Amino acid sequence: MKFNEYTTPMDREYFGSSGADDLEQPIIGVADMGQTVSEGSRVGGSFRDTIQAAIRSGARSVELSTQMEGSDKGVGAEAYGKEAREELRELQRANDIKVVSTHTPTQIGNLSGYTGPERGFDDDTRKRELDEVKKAIQFAAEAAGGGAVVVHTGEFARPISEQKWAKDDSGEYLFKGYLEEAERAIIPIVDSRTGKVVDQVRKNQIVHRPEWMKNDKGEYVNYENEVVGIEKRVPVFDSGSGRFKVREMSWADFEKEAEERNKLKEKKLGRSLNEDEILTTEEAFLHAQIESNVGHSKGWALQYARGFEDSKKNLEKLKKAKEFYDKLDESLPEEDKWKIMKESSSTFGGLLPSEYKPIPEILADQIKKTRHEIESAHEASVSQEQQAETSALMGKYAMPVDRYAKKQSMKSYAEAGITAMEQSNARNTDRPVFIAPENLFPEMGYGTHPEELIELVHNARKEMVKTLTHKQIEDPSGKLNVEGKPVMVNNPHYRGWNEKKAQKEAKEHIRATLDTAHLGLWWKYFEPRTGETRDDRFKRFEGWYMDQIKNLEKADIIGHVHVVDTMGMGDSHIPAGQGIMPIKTALEYLKEKGLDASMVSEAFGEGPARQLTKTWEHFGSSIYGASGPVSPGAPTRFSDVHQSYFGKDRPPYYVFGAYSPSNDWTLWTQVPLE
Repeated sequence: MKFNEYTTPMDREYFGSSGADDLEQPIIGVADMGQTVSEGSRVGGSFRDTIQAAIRSGARSVELSTQMEGSDKGVGAEAYGKEAREELRELQRANDIKVVSTHTPTQIGNLSGYTGPERGFDDDTRKRELDEVKKAIQFAAEAAGGGAVVVHTGEFARPISEQKWAKDDSGEYLFKGYLEEAERAIIPIVDSRTGKVVDQVRKNQIVHRPEWMKNDKGEYVNYENEVVGIEKRVPVFDSGSGRFKVREMSWADFEKEAEERNKLKEKKLGRSLNEDEILTTEEAFLHAQIESNVGHSKGWALQYARGFEDSKKNLEKLKKAKEFYDKLDESLPEEDKWKIMKESSSTFGGLLPSEYKPIPEILADQIKKTRHEIESAHEASVSQEQQAETSALMGKYAMPVDRYAKKQSMKSYAEAGITAMEQSNARNTDRPVFIAPENLFPEMGYGTHPEELIELVHNARKEMVKTLTHKQIEDPSGKLNVEGKPVMVNNPHYRGWNEKKAQKEAKEHIRATLDTAHLGLWWKYFEPRTGETRDDRFKRFEGWYMDQIKNLEKADIIGHVHVVDTMGMGDSHIPAGQGIMPIKTALEYLKEKGLDASMVSEAFGEGPARQLTKTWEHFGSSIYGASGPVSPGAPTRFSDVHQSYFGKDRPPYYVFGAYSPSNDWTLWTQVPLE
């Protein structure tokens, strides 16, 4: 069945023209809009069954939403063997439809390996989820003949209010995760060696730091009034109290310290800092804690070391004294040995009586004690030195969560893009296979905001280009050399291509999925203005919504669209036009700008009967039939389909087939029933 070709040789127009030619053609027609289909016992079987059901409802294109293997019997990309995949291809050809996209299991939420703030980032998790994406890529190449491979984003958790896009040009907040988020946001710090979260900085946390000595020019000086760098600065000593001065430091103070450190670093390097070199406020906060820990450990290390030197000197004196008294003891006759007896010191504050012992024995006891003191001193001092070095090393490898996560995500997306390129070429697909990250719910993290989605796709493309054109890449384990720079290793994906060719491939195989409802979910975080009504606030939000659509179009990243509406607070998957978002305006704008992307309705929330028809209706498409005596010459629109019998308010004139009564039953008049 093709709803974009309404007339067939079997149609009988009893009462003139159907009127199809009299209507304005919609910008987005029936053939432009497909639907999602899933698999499993809950939805009625395998993709073969659900695709056929979609065809019967008039769909010209579909998205296959795969389920996680093991979640149901016979589901998942690898549940379809060679013959089953070929059958799906034949099903498309026989019915003149397209599988335009394949959705990875919804359990996949990121490609960074992020497992939450407790565990941080896990390489095994990242690999498992990337492997699921690769399965879907191969399935899309072999069973669908190409198209988008959709994967949910949410690469890492981040406070909404702390992002650069959270404020407008005037500095007012556009978005907050919750009312107090701007003051109480928690920002994780990650160890780049392990991916573990080593600290979580809370913005409202107050810490105490030394007040540093400075000269009249504002330069750091030591106690001899010599100018020193920021690493050698010393605290001010208050001779009156006999203590070093400390002061409270807030988040704003650490913002200033980060700015100061960045300026000093720029001055030292003689150039502007790149993004990876800029010290963030949370890093400045962490460095303050690290400096405190290092100073504490080094202080105790010096204290123990000082006792160590004294004990060593005493040990040498005691050994010489014992050597002297041992010789004297050997030379004395037994009756004179009392002469080298001495009262040992009393114990427990004189509560126990003193003892008389030979001096060599007393010295031996003292030597034993001194050796213990030496062992204790060097063990304690070395331990404190180790703690100081470990803390200092943490400062070298610690980095903000976004910097670490983005590296991991870009690495995964570049690898997925290369896999999509290889599968497209190997299977000679009808259309390129491309990885298509989808903007998920705002609270899911990085990648869900349009600016983040643009950044993700552009940086993933750059990473793919670098991977295809560089013989060596940074060690995936994150190792650094003695200079603190990444260790380089041979690149297994190196092709020897020039950048222009690699850029073309990256752009073709890494694009984005725009979900119109997920974009609308930013409404629940949209900050109201003082005295603003809800209607005024929503009008302002609609302006923001359309601005994001325009930015996405200019960025040239959209390769696939999920058409679905929302009331703004939840992902209920209702048809376009049944929610409150300006979806029609947005998609018509994209279409007028020449957007070349597949579109599918994900509006299954109100049931399969309305998933496509209500979406088609919202975009101005009509359903036509042979004119009847009720309304001759008038088209039957989709709005007439629901709540009625395809536009008729009376029963049909005749019935046939299974609906017709048995011949065993007749009217009492004996009139035959046709």
